[in-house]
Amino acid sequence: MSRLNSSDEQAYNALLKHSGLPVIRKPEWINVGFGKKFHADFTFLGDHILISRPSGYATLHDAQASFHLGYDIIRQCAPAQNAPYIIIEDYSKLEGVSIDARKFFINDHRQREHVMAMLFCHTSALFNLSIKLGKKIYAFSHDIIIAKDLSAAIDQAKSILSANDLFVPFTAKGPEPAGDSTKIDNRNGWSMDLKGFAIRFERINDNIMHPIPTGFIEAAHIGPIFELQEKVFNDMGFTDGEYFMVVNQKALTGATLNARKKFVIALRSWHQRHPLKKLIFYNTNWLMRAAINISKGSAPHDVFVANDFDEALRLVSQFETQPLGKQLFSATPESQPTNISDTYRQYADELLQILSEVNWESRGPDEIIQKIDPSHPFSQVIEAISLIKMDMDQILSEQKKVEKELFNSREKYKNILNNIEEGYYENDLAGNLTFFNDSLCHILGYSRTELEGINYRVISDQEYLTEVYETFNQVYKTGTPTKALDWKLTRKDGSSRYIEMSVSCIYDEQNVPCGFRGIVRDITPRIMAEKEKALLETKLRHAQKMEAIGTLAGGVAHDLNNILSGLVSYPDLLLMKLPDNSPIRKPIQTIKKSGEKAAAIVSDLLTLARKGLPDRTPANINMLVEEYLKSPEHNTLMAHHPNTNIVSHPGNQLLNISASSVHISKIIMNLITNAAEAMPDGGTIHIETLNLYMDAPLPGYQKINEGDYVKLEVRDEGIGMTAEEQERIFEPFYTKKSMGKSGSGLGMAMVWGAVHDHDGYIQVSSKPDSGSTISVFFPADRTALTDEPPKPPLTKFLGHNETILVVDDIFEQRELAVQILTELNYQAISVPSGEKAVEYIQNSPADLMIIDMIMEPGMDGLDTYKKVISINPDQKAVIATGYSTSDRIAKAQALGAGACLKKPYVIESLAKAVREALDQ
Repeated sequence: MSRLNSSDEQAYNALLKHSGLPVIRKPEWINVGFGKKFHADFTFLGDHILISRPSGYATLHDAQASFHLGYDIIRQCAPAQNAPYIIIEDYSKLEGVSIDARKFFINDHRQREHVMAMLFCHTSALFNLSIKLGKKIYAFSHDIIIAKDLSAAIDQAKSILSANDLFVPFTAKGPEPAGDSTKIDNRNGWSMDLKGFAIRFERINDNIMHPIPTGFIEAAHIGPIFELQEKVFNDMGFTDGEYFMVVNQKALTGATLNARKKFVIALRSWHQRHPLKKLIFYNTNWLMRAAINISKGSAPHDVFVANDFDEALRLVSQFETQPLGKQLFSATPESQPTNISDTYRQYADELLQILSEVNWESRGPDEIIQKIDPSHPFSQVIEAISLIKMDMDQILSEQKKVEKELFNSREKYKNILNNIEEGYYENDLAGNLTFFNDSLCHILGYSRTELEGINYRVISDQEYLTEVYETFNQVYKTGTPTKALDWKLTRKDGSSRYIEMSVSCIYDEQNVPCGFRGIVRDITPRIMAEKEKALLETKLRHAQKMEAIGTLAGGVAHDLNNILSGLVSYPDLLLMKLPDNSPIRKPIQTIKKSGEKAAAIVSDLLTLARKGLPDRTPANINMLVEEYLKSPEHNTLMAHHPNTNIVSHPGNQLLNISASSVHISKIIMNLITNAAEAMPDGGTIHIETLNLYMDAPLPGYQKINEGDYVKLEVRDEGIGMTAEEQERIFEPFYTKKSMGKSGSGLGMAMVWGAVHDHDGYIQVSSKPDSGSTISVFFPADRTALTDEPPKPPLTKFLGHNETILVVDDIFEQRELAVQILTELNYQAISVPSGEKAVEYIQNSPADLMIIDMIMEPGMDGLDTYKKVISINPDQKAVIATGYSTSDRIAKAQALGAGACLKKPYVIESLAKAVREALDQ
């Protein structure tokens, strides 16, 4: 294998020179140092070959820097942007590369675009093996070839270019070296690469400027071309009037009509500043030759067309001794026809025949029309027709390009509009939709076909029509857009949507308004959220008010319970001691009944405060309604309202509910009482029950628990309620009746508290003079009803002299409990606080404790019981309360406490709770 070294540099240059291709080799590309041990040498051969000669040992940094320089050289020297090229790597001086550099090399070349092939020469056997393996393992988009030496690599590259119609012999690209008579000079800065077009200049000998254009010339390129030409002219040092311009048009693919016109104008201006002897074009295609021949008559200098570079040089040599100035030549027929008329007729027939054979569909310049001899009298006419065809092709091509760009722009505009969430609309002056996007269809619920041409009046809510019309009219008159028109629309399915819309004018060619356009934003979620927020704020204020009133009611109930104990419990004690025929028995029973009525009001207060302790058991609302309708309370109500009828509609197979029957009965009583009193002149009250399944929130509730419900509905034909009255209907002490004459004003407040204590929901529907409907929904319970066992006699619950410790902070409550327990045959002892109870248990045993839940100050019932069972884990106890939260009671019972006694004490309840706790 032959290897080049520094002494062979002259031979290397000679090899490049005799390759048959132009050589670009700049000083800044020769022996470039990248690292301490690595250099590289670059040459660009022809238009498509980059030769790299690395030397030394390459690291990753060296390889990266070397490749970047190679890219820059390709961009500088390639005939056009993205032009294909071949890389030749001459490894005659390469000593080795690092692993990182090798990986970078492989990845870089796998990702390169526009590479036709990569050739390696002067490689070692080991490297050859690695290349073959790399070709097998890695997916390269171009060929990888190993050549024997640089000469073989160049020949192989030329063969690849030739197979792809990219190889142009040196004579077609520039002057072929002819001894020492032809001298070529090309410098850095004598070239330019524009979009789709490139040009470079060479100086040949001392009097020839040699431009080499590549690609397609557009009008925008003409100015930069002549600016560069001015710089090159000054660099070359030519004398005005003493130089030639020889243009290689081999790689020029064409020019627009405007570009040709601007080129002729710029060339005239150039000749005025820098007169040239002759302008010679070579390697032109037929159409370009025709264009030159047609336009050279108006040129200020001689213009010639040569077949190739050699012929162009011969013309230069021929004209070097001629003075400056334009010489016009015209072809002279070898012989004049004897009969001019016959000759012209012959030419005319021939011209018509040629025109009839024009291939208007052809795109190649040599196939548009058949060639004729340049000496033919009509040759210029034929060439002119060819140019007209070429210009028509360019005009049509530009038209198609503009149409495509317009189509793409419209598609982009359409895609943008169809991918935004907001609706877009355009309508005419009458308000008919003329254009819209998919989002508007989605907002309105119509298909495109249904929405096309629809008038805004069809989709507008009627109450907004006037405002919408006035807005459009104002925009039309003033031309000032509006950005925030709130509007309520009706969808195809009848539902409503709230939108925010902008409106601006569309103008025609005369700047007269011809329609409107704008953006539609669906703000329904925001409006609904605002309404929901307002509703929640109202509910929050109501809840806060109810909580405050409930707290007050609870405190009052607590105090009343303590006071009422004497009226409810002492009469029981007295009645136990009196004989049946005692004259004071009836007055005492009256006192007891009055106390029970007062206790019922306290119970309502506790329900209002949601501090009641309903004992829930399976219940059936149909049965409870029927019981109430047969009760004395209902008979009394009907006596006061003789013109009122009750119609009951009990639901079939009505499900049970888990409830406090006492509270549900009170709900029924209050709803029917209110309905009757809402009809002062009489009417019909409808009571309806039914089963239903609910899975969507009711009006006024954010969410509900999905499932089976039992509905109780009471409907009257009375005076109804205003919206303000409906908002206040559940407030305690709010009533339209005379206070003290028809109830306490707690009825509907108690209903609200009881319904929510049962995890239910309540709805009110009413309008003035249209009656009212109140619906209550209770969660269904499929537990079967149980028969209530017969009430056992009090003697069953008597004591056996067990010791009972009563713990209560109220003296009267302690004394009452002690007397009842003593009467029931128990040893009763009382203490005033939890602390005293703990002290007693530490010193003396007790069979049972009755512990009040609320004691102030000091420990409450739960804390007392915790302390007691820490002393005696087996201590039995029951809880007593008139007002307490259920969680404290539940915690005490979870620790082992028994039943919960309600105050005021009822002897039967107290006796049963104590006996059951002791017997447990």
